[in-house]
Amino acid sequence: MFIIKKIFVSAFLGAFAFAISSASAAYYHTTTLKQGSTGAQVLSLQQTLNLTSCKVATSGAGAPGNESTYFGAKTKAAVQCFQASNGLTADGVVGPMTGAALSSVTGSGSTGSGSSNLPAGCTSTAGYSPVNGQPCNSSTGSTGNGSLSGGAGDLDITKTSTDVEDNVKEGEDDVKVLGIKAEADGSDIAITSIKVELKNTGYNVGGGSSENLTKYVDEVSVFLGDNKVGSVDADEFSKESGSPDIFSKTIALSGAIVGEDDEEKLYVAFTGANTIDSDDQANAAWDIQVDTIRFNDATGAILSGDVSSLEYGDNDEIEFGDASEDDDLELKTSSANPDDETIKVDKDDSTDDVLALAVKLDNDEDSSDATIYDIPVKITVANYGSATNVEDIVEDVTLEIDGQEFEGDLSGAGTLSGTTTVTYNFDIDGDVTIDAGDVADIKVYVTLHDQEDNYAENTTVKASIDNDDIDAENEDGDEMDVSGAERQGALLTLNTTAASISNISWQKSQASNSSTGTIDFFFTLEAEDEDYTVVAAEILDTATAAFTDAGSFATDSGEGVLSRVSGDATANGSVSFTVAEGDTARFRVRYSAASAGTYEVTITNVAGKEISDDDQVSPTLTI
Repeated sequence: MFIIKKIFVSAFLGAFAFAISSASAAYYHTTTLKQGSTGAQVLSLQQTLNLTSCKVATSGAGAPGNESTYFGAKTKAAVQCFQASNGLTADGVVGPMTGAALSSVTGSGSTGSGSSNLPAGCTSTAGYSPVNGQPCNSSTGSTGNGSLSGGAGDLDITKTSTDVEDNVKEGEDDVKVLGIKAEADGSDIAITSIKVELKNTGYNVGGGSSENLTKYVDEVSVFLGDNKVGSVDADEFSKESGSPDIFSKTIALSGAIVGEDDEEKLYVAFTGANTIDSDDQANAAWDIQVDTIRFNDATGAILSGDVSSLEYGDNDEIEFGDASEDDDLELKTSSANPDDETIKVDKDDSTDDVLALAVKLDNDEDSSDATIYDIPVKITVANYGSATNVEDIVEDVTLEIDGQEFEGDLSGAGTLSGTTTVTYNFDIDGDVTIDAGDVADIKVYVTLHDQEDNYAENTTVKASIDNDDIDAENEDGDEMDVSGAERQGALLTLNTTAASISNISWQKSQASNSSTGTIDFFFTLEAEDEDYTVVAAEILDTATAAFTDAGSFATDSGEGVLSRVSGDATANGSVSFTVAEGDTARFRVRYSAASAGTYEVTITNVAGKEISDDDQVSPTLTI
């Protein structure tokens, strides 16, 4: 907290009183309003809000025609809505800036008075003169300051490190490098200007760095909270030669109003030059101080704050970095990634646009913009029978990036031998840019060949993307590393038949001597338009403890036994059952335990159909 020195005080304290007589009258802001306030100005506030989409209420008290003189919770909510819609701090308090915005809702006239009710020097109902960017009457002091409420006021100034950065990258916009807490006392306060001084204390360190501010900074701006209230180009700073040179500039502010008894944060921010020399990046250490802050109170007095706390200090040194130094492009999983499933394919025609994989490519907000040149997709096929080439199975692969589509080209011959993985490349060639802070949605679609004479029933296809294979560059044209891990899509089982699954249930049982027990999974299968074969190994399961090995009846876990409970189904040896078209059969998968322990089974997929979350997990068996 610091003493404020008044260098000029107006000899006359004036006041404005504005009459509000109806909802059609213009709103004139004369005092700060907040929850608990009462009076005619609150009535005018509610009437004005009800002319906008942010109504106080849609019916009852506070609604159009039922406005009151009391500022309650509904009025606060409407004010916050209006502030958010107009880019203001949504605190529910009607200060000068919110008052000015409300004034513009109904225009500049008032009941029977026209613009004559405006303070001298103002050409609109807004609290600032659009001519000179200063509060109305702030420089004359002859009739007071009609845009500010209160009497003689002070501004208490302290430093803050909240949201302040000490590193600015090439081309980075509006990086806040100095923070100031400003608290108004006794009056609304309009901060009219701030004088900033800068020097490079690293000019003779190491290999040396330039003392020229424009080598580092394009623009210096001032923010009140998140609202920019002033800015100048770096080349407008004056230079005082020395060791090091000192650059200074007074930046005029507009709209930098702090309400009485309120505290706001004022920031000085840099926009980095697009290209900064490597020696300057390595050695520069710019120091910053505020030499002067000038402001007006409601009397029209021109005041200057004690800014000794804002003088040069070791903690204020600002460094500059390469645009790519914080690059972080990451490959992530997506909630849209499909689950393992059986895809019904046609014997005689292609099956188009089957979603095989969905991922996200996240570019960190501190990164450079990323230009994408290629995102290779791997396709793995297995159980394909007599097929000899991957193109006998997969007709086309399409990569979609935020809705933009690219067709894949098979790399290599695509010859099949055992489980085979091939790569498809895409001619993106810089046509996709992911801005810093953005996330791109990436999807892989496959078109599947007709099945007959091409590949066997139950051929599997799986797509994947490896983060290390992605070709991306930053704004400088340098290759960007992509973090994350290889992301895999669904295991697609290709079958010309389809089935529906229903009536899922679990059951556990235990021998009377408690030395053995079973967990049973039941389901009903209906073959819809063709015969369907239920294969034990295609029931996707996991278990928390070792069950008795069921040998040839094994599912993926090697522990479940598939059997028919009821209905029509034909056994195929010991590993599958065929249900004829139109028939229904009920099946059981049994898991047997023969030793002490706690047992639990999870089944996620049967006959290519995903099991709902509520039905996936068995009851717990304890022996």
